[in-house]
Amino acid sequence: MGIMSLSEIMDKSIEILRKHVKSIALFTIGYGIVAFISVLLIIILGVIISALFAGLLESFWLMGIFLAFIGILAAAFGISLYAGTIKIVSQEYTGETVFAQDAIKISFKSIFKVYGIILIGVLMFVPIGGIFWLIGKSAFGIFDKMMFNLDMYAGRGFLFIIPPLIFVLAIVFVIMAYATWFDFTLNILVIEKRGIIASIKRSFSLIRGSYWKVFGYTLLFSLTVFALRASIDTLLAVVSGLVYLIAKFLNISEDFMTFFSIIYGYANWPISLITWMVISPISIIMISMLYFNQRFKKEGLDIALKLKEIQKNEERKQVSEVTEFNDSL
Repeated sequence: MGIMSLSEIMDKSIEILRKHVKSIALFTIGYGIVAFISVLLIIILGVIISALFAGLLESFWLMGIFLAFIGILAAAFGISLYAGTIKIVSQEYTGETVFAQDAIKISFKSIFKVYGIILIGVLMFVPIGGIFWLIGKSAFGIFDKMMFNLDMYAGRGFLFIIPPLIFVLAIVFVIMAYATWFDFTLNILVIEKRGIIASIKRSFSLIRGSYWKVFGYTLLFSLTVFALRASIDTLLAVVSGLVYLIAKFLNISEDFMTFFSIIYGYANWPISLITWMVISPISIIMISMLYFNQRFKKEGLDIALKLKEIQKNEERKQVSEVTEFNDSL
């Protein structure tokens, strides 16, 4: 136990996943089913409310606020999934024993706090979003005029693809850079049991001074999970193609796209389920390890945990000695 390098964080995350894969998988399935039903009911309720109050919701702003409320609530159910995973992972350092049902309870208890965090995050991002909207509106107005005169730029039309692509990439970068400040809010919410505002402030505090490192690590974690998912999809596509070639070699006539669609469709859903249960949690496990690592660096938490472990061992030793002494009498 101590301050970890990037490779150690990733290795530790895989080790924890392997150690608690059963609990994580059961929790993911259990919470996923209930969350799906809950989100479906929220959508149905939203449709019913829209029908009942159609007159009031004719206003653009009221409709926007209502849809934002429903959308953020649905997102809160989805993101709360990470809270249970964090609780399972945290037992590696807290010494608690966490079962799948405990993680499900934690996820449901955190839904409204997660809602508050998302709402605050969205409201804080509004000024930045407004700036991008104004830039985009002006830039695409110029872009439309240039496209109107595209004939005079014969052979160079592809150049008009580059600015919009750069603009979209800039938006993605800014959103990811902004979201990095909130990386540890769920860990703080679950492990330290703090409130909404306190969790956000503490996340900012832990990240401050190591922002670009945390940003780079988070990006790498996301790319790692994406690469794992892509490799599984690629493997499935290759296997389907080989099966098709074998069928072709054996003179089994079948339209390629139809055959490929059937094979891929039947094989994809169980693989997607396994990916969702086992591979998707890797990123949040890595972020949790990064959270603990930041606390090791800034607060000496690793030393405190070691001292606590030594104290427990001493207490066990004393109890054992007393028991042995009583038995000898």
